[in-house]
Amino acid sequence: MRDKRFKGAAEKNRSFTSTIDKILKTHEPGSNLKRVSVSPESLIKMVKAGRIDYTIEYPIVAGYYDKKQENPGSIASIPISEMEPFAYVYMNCTRNEWGKKVIERWNEALHKIKPTREYRQITEIGHTDEKELKFIRKYYDEFLNAK
Repeated sequence: MRDKRFKGAAEKNRSFTSTIDKILKTHEPGSNLKRVSVSPESLIKMVKAGRIDYTIEYPIVAGYYDKKQENPGSIASIPISEMEPFAYVYMNCTRNEWGKKVIERWNEALHKIKPTREYRQITEIGHTDEKELKFIRKYYDEFLNAK
């Protein structure tokens, strides 16, 4: 982010996990990273076109958008070393009885399906990088035990 030879762009107003958000808060001012109001797909297109040198995105998302473009496989994901092995994703509903019930039912269903072979296959399905798959498999049991 400090190397002026590179230009980066990331989605404006997006949280990238608390760890990455803290790094960005500390290092983004005066860096080569700009926040822009565009979609992840547009950012991947900008990388592929050489308009920017990097963006911040989950590898599975970057890979998905890369495959939709001409010349798939022309970008690479570089892990952020400070990143936790897995990130939590949250679901939001209206703050009322209906929303509370939806979230309770979602949590019940998720706890039932998380230990299944089918769910594990779904978590791996879009990951084509062998290093990434090894990483996922290494931490999968820890993920299962997370609340």
